[in-house]
Amino acid sequence: MSLTSADIAHLVAELLDQYRYESVAPSTTFGAPWTAEKEAGYVELLKQCLVLPRLESFVLAETYEQVTAGMRDRAEYGVVAESADDVEWYDPNANEFGLGQTSPDGVGFISIGVRGDLVGVFCAM
Repeated sequence: MSLTSADIAHLVAELLDQYRYESVAPSTTFGAPWTAEKEAGYVELLKQCLVLPRLESFVLAETYEQVTAGMRDRAEYGVVAESADDVEWYDPNANEFGLGQTSPDGVGFISIGVRGDLVGVFCAM
């Protein structure tokens, strides 16, 4: 499936518009679940970090095998949000979001294996 930058931006806007905080039952997570207020703060920060989606190449460092391999696999994803060192990307083929980081040499990006929904991935930054 080939989506344009505008298609991805529209999807992100729809997901943010439809987003609702869901409380988590006690004792079903490690640590204390986030409050609605804390999560709302991250949603607002996500909105500030949104960029016009653009295709970027990512080195895949999502598994032990990928990290230790001499030859690195790559994938292309649409960057949808950026912070100082992290980016959130969208893969239209898998219909999922993921977390990437700027590579240590400052050239390109690395996908680090955090995948999921738009807000959840951003909260992992």
